[in-house]
Amino acid sequence: MRIYRDERRPEEAKKYAELVRKLAGDEDAHYATGRALLASLAEVEPLLLKGDYTQAAVRYESIIKTLPTFYEAYFDLGMCYGQTGRLKDAESAFRKYLSMQPASADGHASLGILLLEQGRGREAVPELREAIQIDPTLTEARKNLASEYLREGDAPSAADVLRPAENDKDVQALILLAVALKQTSAYADALIAVNRALSFQPDDAQAIQIRQELLNGPTN
Repeated sequence: MRIYRDERRPEEAKKYAELVRKLAGDEDAHYATGRALLASLAEVEPLLLKGDYTQAAVRYESIIKTLPTFYEAYFDLGMCYGQTGRLKDAESAFRKYLSMQPASADGHASLGILLLEQGRGREAVPELREAIQIDPTLTEARKNLASEYLREGDAPSAADVLRPAENDKDVQALILLAVALKQTSAYADALIAVNRALSFQPDDAQAIQIRQELLNGPTN
């Protein structure tokens, strides 16, 4: 623009001056969007802390409307919908999130658990398996997948899924492992698992019952 002005070519200078103004306007709009996004995120955090998922969902819907590519909002929106019983909307939000972040273990796990809540075990299993493959430390995904296998009568698969968590301090995972091992007649290993669960939570009624059954059964 300056060169054209120096060369006294006003039409060319004007064209580039308009381009500069447009770029400056785009930049201002970009920063305005960023400020609006930060303000919305600041508003939604207290709502989540006090469990007001309905109003939090409204904020996330506004964020997505402002910035449709902000994929984190779809995950959080799915969680809010799930907490308020809007399961179909939650599924859509999780699937949208996974379309943008297909390698998200939390995304696959959340979708899988949501599908289990709807009694759609066959659809849930691949999601939970994918979540565990991406992140083997997701004990919640393991527990939910093992529970579905047990419901289907597939105790060996349930035991295989839970074995990597047998050294964790998750009482529920250990009890599920004991149940799966008991159903596969691995009584000694089942007793080890249930004793470990009781070492962390000595008053757990289910663990106490399983232990008694094992002691009174074939292992005695």
